[in-house]
Amino acid sequence: MGQWNSTAKKYDFINHDNIQWSLDQAEAFLQRWGSHPAMAAFEPVNEPWDASDMDTLFQFYRDNRKLVQKYSPNSKFVFYNTYQYDH
Repeated sequence: MGQWNSTAKKYDFINHDNIQWSLDQAEAFLQRWGSHPAMAAFEPVNEPWDASDMDTLFQFYRDNRKLVQKYSPNSKFVFYNTYQYDH
């Protein structure tokens, strides 16, 4: 199975604090704007940490989706899936 981003660096660790910071920012945004009538959809950042492994990335998207369901249940959850395995 190929890398999901063939040019990405691979790290021995993932900065989970950075991932949590991204989730905290999404939650703050959704708390403030999630019930606004103009709120139609929410898309989190593409990758919360450079070269995130797929399990971490999938969990990041699941956590963001839960936030949208909590604070803006009528909004769509959007994510960009360009980072798929090559093979």
